[in-house]
Order: sequence, then structure tokens, then C-alpha cells
Amino acid sequence: MSQSHAPDADVKVDLQASIDNDEKDTTNDVEKGSALLDGKLEDTMDHETVLEDRESKATATDDPIEPVVAKDKQWWQVWRQDPKLLAMNPKDFPQRTKYLILMTIAFATLIGPISTTIYMPCLVEIQEYFHATDTEINGTLSAFTFSLAVFPLFWAAFGEVYGRRNGYLISFIIYIIGAVGCATSVNVQMFIAFRVISGLGCSSILSNGAGTIADCFVPAERGRAFAIYSSGPLLGPALGPIIGGYLNTGLGWRSNLAFVAILGAVIWVCILVFLPETTRPTPGKDGQLPAKRSKVINPLQPLTYFVYTNLTLTVFYSGIAFLMFYLVNTTYTRTLTLQYHLDTGTVGLCYLPLAAGAIVGNQFGGRFSDYIFNKRVAAVRARDGPDAPVYAEMRISVPVMAAAVALCFCGYISYGWCVQKNVHYAYVLVSIFFLATGLMTPTIFLATYIVDSFKAKGASVTACLSLFRFIMAGVGSLIASELESALGNGILFTICGAIVVLLSSLIFYVQANPKKWEAERQRRS
Repeated sequence: MSQSHAPDADVKVDLQASIDNDEKDTTNDVEKGSALLDGKLEDTMDHETVLEDRESKATATDDPIEPVVAKDKQWWQVWRQDPKLLAMNPKDFPQRTKYLILMTIAFATLIGPISTTIYMPCLVEIQEYFHATDTEINGTLSAFTFSLAVFPLFWAAFGEVYGRRNGYLISFIIYIIGAVGCATSVNVQMFIAFRVISGLGCSSILSNGAGTIADCFVPAERGRAFAIYSSGPLLGPALGPIIGGYLNTGLGWRSNLAFVAILGAVIWVCILVFLPETTRPTPGKDGQLPAKRSKVINPLQPLTYFVYTNLTLTVFYSGIAFLMFYLVNTTYTRTLTLQYHLDTGTVGLCYLPLAAGAIVGNQFGGRFSDYIFNKRVAAVRARDGPDAPVYAEMRISVPVMAAAVALCFCGYISYGWCVQKNVHYAYVLVSIFFLATGLMTPTIFLATYIVDSFKAKGASVTACLSLFRFIMAGVGSLIASELESALGNGILFTICGAIVVLLSSLIFYVQANPKKWEAERQRRS
């Protein structure tokens, strides 16, 4: 009886051994395939980009902002978003789409600076029409500037909850209402109130614009993208006085406000047609689904990032630099008009060297920061392997920063003493060109740096930057005339240059301690 079952037992043993061998082979194949896939990813993509890409792809289809629908967008349905784009990680958008988004955002950033400066050449006419005091007229400038400081906090929080595109569309409708109200104002109080509303409307682009760029561009190309994004705010202060001066001469001061209302409407249409939603839900921990978003908007939430030392130091330097710059910008028109007796159109043209210098510094700073970042990342990984840590501080170049600060210092001294000694205004224009170049080169370094440091919250940290910058700009606008009268241009702007040089040591300290800031971010998060 036992002999008859022996062959069956042998067959079972052989079958079990075959199954075990197949399982081992399958396991080995899976492990080899997984290792090969991981190796290819690490060899072909930046470490930071891989992490962001995996997180976003894992959750892109779970985006609660707008569900993906099967029906394709028709060419005439300009108000609809493309479902194919909504299903993608924004960093995987076609290059043409990413740069179309970037150009739309850069165009939208024109609105704030132009709205600030377009009526500067006709301040005297507005003051006479409203029978306003000097303080009330300065208040129209400060009210708008302080609005640009405070309201980006709200829009950053709004964009995180309801999407950046929705924030843009709503805010620019508010801006148009404010601009129309300014154009139809009958007294200075009404004018100031609608200036605040205008500031509320156009401030969304200051914070969410940076967030949109962080959504679409990886760190290796982010500096160049920020340089293009910042071109609008730099062109605006130059274009505003030129347009405003000639509009005021031909059609009166109200035409300036009508112009910016029309410009706001054009920007709104461009956003509707060309700008898809780029916000994606934050991934959950350990590969889990993202947590459900709260629908409550907390405008104070971005302020919590001031607990990070590197952000606070960077924002403080940038804000004080803006304060020094607005001391020049606020007195510039009066100096050219009262001291050099130029007409409003010529005064507007004199803003071109300032804008040209700012754009040169901006473009050089953005492109060079990408170059130095990519070069340093490649060197570190060649030395320590593909898993070597990468720090945002690799973007900051100490030699370039020092040269830019030195150029800014010389520009301040030259500008102040040329005006003080009443030399020909051509020397003043040359001085302000170099001043703007030296000021803007580190500015774009630092704007990109803070977004790299807090990638997932680019809009929030940029709102913190805008808050302090524009508060300082508003303070500078209020105290510029009094400081100029008390100290004179030569001493005043020599002091401004010296302060910028002294405070630049904060940035050198930030650049020298990347591991310290990374440890702080890990600890607090």
C-alpha cells in the first residue's frame, strides 16, 4: 500500500520545488526591474524634480479644483480649461504651454507698477482739481502701495484653497471696478478709497504669480522664469510716467485711470484664455491620498513662515533695499520737474534709464543664478554621487552679490551728489541706470531662492516678501521729501548706499549656512 503512494509523493515534491523556483525567479525579475527603473530615474532627472514629479503625478487626477472630463475642449470654447492639461503635473506641460503661462503672468504684473506711476506726472493737476493738501495727495500713493503689501496674503491663501486661476479672474474684476471708480472720483477721499480697491484687485499677481511659476518650472530653470516674470514690474515704472505724461497732455488726468481700467480688462481676457489651473493637491504622507482641503481662507497663514530664520533675513534685506530705492523714486519726478525744469513728457522718458538698468540686472541675475545653481549641483553629484543633497543656497553667488552691492553703492553716491551739485541731468540718468542694475541683480537671486527653499508654498513665501517690501516702499514714499529737505540729496543717498552695503552681510550669512536652514525646515515641518 505504501509503495503504491510513493510515486505520487515524489511528484508532489517535484511540483512544490518547481513552484518555489518560479517564485524566486519572479521576485528576482521584479527586483531587477525596479532597480533598473530607479537607476534610470536617478541618472536622468534632478533629485528635487523627481520627488516633486512623483508626488504630483500620484495625485494629479485627484485634483478637487476641477475634475477632468472626457469631452475635449473645442477651439472656440476659450473660457474652458483643457482637460488634458488638468490631468497633468504642471511641470510636465509642453514647453510652449509653460512659456505661454509665463508670458501671461509677466504681462499681468505690469498692472501694479503702471497703476502706481501712471498719474505721477499729473499729480499737480489732480491736487488742484480736488483742492487737496500735499499729505492727501501722497496718501493716494501710499494707500495703493500699502494695499499691495497687505492683500497678497489673502490671495495666497485663496489660491491654495480655491485655485490660483480663480483668484486671478476674481481679483482683476475687482481691479477694474476700482480703476473706474478712480477715473470718476469727485473728491480726494473717494479717489483714495478706490485706490485701495484697485490695490486689492491687482495684488493677487504678486503672490500667486510666483506660485504659478513654482508649479510649472523645476529649480534648474526657475531663475530664468523668474527673470521674465519680474520684467513686468520693472517695465511698469518706466512705461507708466511716459504713458501718463502724454495722456494727461492730450486728454486730461482722468484718461490715465481709464487707460489702466482698459488694460485690466485685457489682462483678464488673457488669463481666461491662456492660463490653466496649476494648483495641485498636496500629497499625503507615505503615499496616501491627499488630505481633504479646508475651504476656510486664513489670510494670516503665510505669516507663519516668518519663523524660518533664512526667510526672515532675506525678506528684511529685500525690504530695506526697497525702502532705499523708493526714497529715490519718490523724489525723482520732483527733482526733474522743479530743479531741471523738464516737462511731463520728458520726465516720463527719464524713467527709461531706471527701467533699463533694472531689466539688465534682473535678466543677468536670473540667468546667472540658474547657471551657478546647475553648475554647483552637477559638481556636488559628480563628487558625492547622485543622491548628494542639494540646497537652495547653491543659487546665491557671493562674488556676484558683492559686485552688485558695490555697483549699487556707487550708483547711490553718484546720483545723490550729481543732484546736490546740480550737474547736467544726463549724469543723473547714467547714475540711476547703474543704481538700478546693482539693486535688481541680488533681488532676483533672492526672490527665486525663497521659492526654492519652500517649493510647495511659493505663493505664501512670496506674499511675505511682498508684504515687507511694499510696507517699506510706502514708508519710503511718505518720508522721502522730509529726509531730502533735512539732509540734502548728497548725504541722504550716501547713507542709503551704505545701509545696503551693511545689510548685504545678512545674505552672505544665509548663503554660508545651508545645512542649518535645512535642519530648521525639517525640525519645524
